[in-house]
Amino acid sequence: MSNLESIEESLKSFSETEKPSERLNLLRNFIELWYRPLGEEDGYCEEELTTLQIPYALRWFYRNLGRSKHFHSRQDSFLSPDRLEYLENNGLLFRAENQWCQVWAAKPGSNDSNDPAVYTSIGPDYSKAIDDSWEKVSETTTAFLLQSIVFEATVDPECGYFLQKADTKEDIEALLSQLDPLPLGCWDKNQAQGKMEFFYTQGNLFWLMRTGRNMCFQVAGMNWDCLTIFKDAKGMKWSRWDE
Repeated sequence: MSNLESIEESLKSFSETEKPSERLNLLRNFIELWYRPLGEEDGYCEEELTTLQIPYALRWFYRNLGRSKHFHSRQDSFLSPDRLEYLENNGLLFRAENQWCQVWAAKPGSNDSNDPAVYTSIGPDYSKAIDDSWEKVSETTTAFLLQSIVFEATVDPECGYFLQKADTKEDIEALLSQLDPLPLGCWDKNQAQGKMEFFYTQGNLFWLMRTGRNMCFQVAGMNWDCLTIFKDAKGMKWSRWDE
């Protein structure tokens, strides 16, 4: 099986298992296939995490790749362990938009303390307790971690591209008709903008956000050849992040 096929298999298998440990192994597989193998230097050591009261899924994240922002904090940021914020009703704020216009927090419940749901709020004046002003965006932390890392891959200046111009909405719909969505669910990256949908095909990761009549579209490819389907799409102009 090629790297491209292995990536697609890992991403599609993610929704088929509910065990946090198996989901995190699939997350590791994706990172190591898309980027490089993880090493001890990518995570925080056990001594740096031992006093923290955090869910298993987040402890795994910080232990295995928390230090390597290349994987997960290009656009928005996972907070370092010493900046985690404990909210009033057992919530834990662990990720913030790059200007703190939006924040994300996990809130363990009675049956999901290892892999709790994730909520979002518009910042910086967010409530210090997860209340009605917060919106649930993911049923599990593991799903949110994968969605975040897939999103961050599309803003990688080495392989990320964004849709600069499309002649018509129909041109985008025609492109989408050739693609299969990933079973990762929709992600409320930004409450004001809408829900983000994830796709993968032939070595391309990409997401689409629909905002009324407009669409925001970003794609990441493992190499130029992977992006042929997008470069040749009718009525579209793509730009690299590093241009």
